[in-house]
Amino acid sequence: MQWVVVLVGLFVVGCSGPARQVREPRARVPSPAVTRMPEPWRNGFGPDWPRLLPGVESRYFSSFDRTGRNADGFSGRYSTLYRLENGEHVIYDALGPGVLRTLWFTGPEEGGEGLNLGRIRFYFDDEHAPRIETDLRRLFGGEQAPFARPLVADNRTSTGGFVSWVPLPYAKRLIITTENKPSFFIAQYDTFPVDTTMSSWRPGTDRSRVIRALFERALRGISAAPLTPVSLDHRHSGQGTVEVIRFRPDVTPDRQRLQRARVQLWWDGSSTPAIDLPLGMFFGSGLGPAPIRSLAFAMQDRVYENRLPMPFWSGFRLRVSGLAGKLSIRVALPRLARQEAGLLHAVYRMESPTTSGEDFEWVNLTGAGKLVGTVLAILPPTPETKRWWEGDLRSYADGRRTPGLHGTGHEDDHLGGWSNTFLTNPFTLPMHGEPVTEVIEREGEQYNARTTLYRLWPGIHFMGAFRHSVEHGSENRVQATYAGVAWLYVQPTGPRLTRTDRLDLGDADSRRRHHFTSDGASSSRQLTSAFEGRAYRVPLKDMVMSHTGTHRFELAATPGNLGCWLRRLYDQQDPRQRAAIWIDGRYVADWYTAEGNSTLRWAERDLFLPAHVTQGRSRLQVEVRPVKGPPWSAAEYRLLCVRPAG
Repeated sequence: MQWVVVLVGLFVVGCSGPARQVREPRARVPSPAVTRMPEPWRNGFGPDWPRLLPGVESRYFSSFDRTGRNADGFSGRYSTLYRLENGEHVIYDALGPGVLRTLWFTGPEEGGEGLNLGRIRFYFDDEHAPRIETDLRRLFGGEQAPFARPLVADNRTSTGGFVSWVPLPYAKRLIITTENKPSFFIAQYDTFPVDTTMSSWRPGTDRSRVIRALFERALRGISAAPLTPVSLDHRHSGQGTVEVIRFRPDVTPDRQRLQRARVQLWWDGSSTPAIDLPLGMFFGSGLGPAPIRSLAFAMQDRVYENRLPMPFWSGFRLRVSGLAGKLSIRVALPRLARQEAGLLHAVYRMESPTTSGEDFEWVNLTGAGKLVGTVLAILPPTPETKRWWEGDLRSYADGRRTPGLHGTGHEDDHLGGWSNTFLTNPFTLPMHGEPVTEVIEREGEQYNARTTLYRLWPGIHFMGAFRHSVEHGSENRVQATYAGVAWLYVQPTGPRLTRTDRLDLGDADSRRRHHFTSDGASSSRQLTSAFEGRAYRVPLKDMVMSHTGTHRFELAATPGNLGCWLRRLYDQQDPRQRAAIWIDGRYVADWYTAEGNSTLRWAERDLFLPAHVTQGRSRLQVEVRPVKGPPWSAAEYRLLCVRPAG
């Protein structure tokens, strides 16, 4: 695929002309203690994929329909969090430490055209002037640092979508605005523990050089570097990292033969394979041989590669069956310590057909780990079966009832845009692609048959449980055959998330046992509503309290923890609720959620309390001080602590 060169115009770093005021409520509180450690935002690609970090949460800001249906950005109703006093549309507002991982848009017209959002501005750390100001066409043109190719792609390269993989770290806060009202957008980001050392992006700093080199290497396809030939049933002793697995079939196989052939991998003497996949899925395609050039997979001229790093500690077994060919590998020394690395696993699921009213689930498991990729093959029963692509991605970590990631459709969640454009233009890029798509034209009407997609992630962390799924059609109304693989790094005997306490604010006895007190004005009411995502039709009735003054309570903790999540169940009808959190008389962080929903009002959000705040304590004295703005609401608080391995 050819890159389209777009002429780059004005790109302003800093402020030219009058400063733009970002008037936001701020808590006048001391700064939290900082633990010196390497900046973890660099973790997320290639060699760092196996690294697992406690206290990291991955989330989306996106234009998904807040009622649970399919008005995902069509009208722009859900495409703006709020507006600044100068009229700018805020699409992203998060407190740090954090990093923007992915930024995606598509235009309001077929093929992503009409993306006329005026200026886009990036405000760091509550500064009044943006450090980055440009327009989206020029940003995704890839000629201006830090948005350089191949870390950005426009709608002709990513077939309908505009996407940036440029990481933008921020220490305190990041606000992104557009001059005009957007339609479809997704911004994925990671939030890190509040004691993490983080330096915000500044002009002249090239923080994506290593990632850009990885992308460029992936686009070159199969490398010429020699590998070690091994048998089709190979055993290896010792510790190390499998960096590349390469397979050359003796003959070019069709889709059916790639589906029947298997790749299996066992780690460290386990009797159960961690990976047991159709051969094509192992190398990134669910529909037979296809041109693929990505960080994780490659298919080219009857040579297939899997490049996901695979650490092991006492040995492994690799077996390819059902297809004759030559197998070779590259094994290197371990890159990470055993206690911080996960073992690569793959979960394969197939539904034929999908279940009406239920998401197709890539994975549903308990434990600690990180999702780094998915491969999906969709086979409609007939070419006339349409609109399965309207299904939204929903991803849940650690038992939160609110999805951390909520997408807007198959083509959007794979960073393209608009079905007719996306499903007629196969493409392959380092982190996402649609290498095979079958299209039938009948009397000028487009019919979409089989499609295979892949999506790679900087990593979606979880410490207790994980569910990752997608609708098949809006509200799961379109049935088809779905086959998918979820690629995860897991720690079978690693840290675990354990609920240690729960305060139910609607229960007087629970309030008494947790020594709950409240200053200033507060009110309570019964709320019957539902959560966003998969449970949008499931009502929950509970009492919720609203506070404008400080409230205090105690929660039981596990003394030997690695940090704890403080979880709040609340009414999100009023957006931009914010409070300063104090633990045992010490300020920890501001807790802030920019999002709101007046239809599906229940939400759960977490704040990670780092180990230096929670270790050695059997009870935590929690103090919540609302900041000027909407009342702080809560129906319950839970404490979930990370228990060390063993």
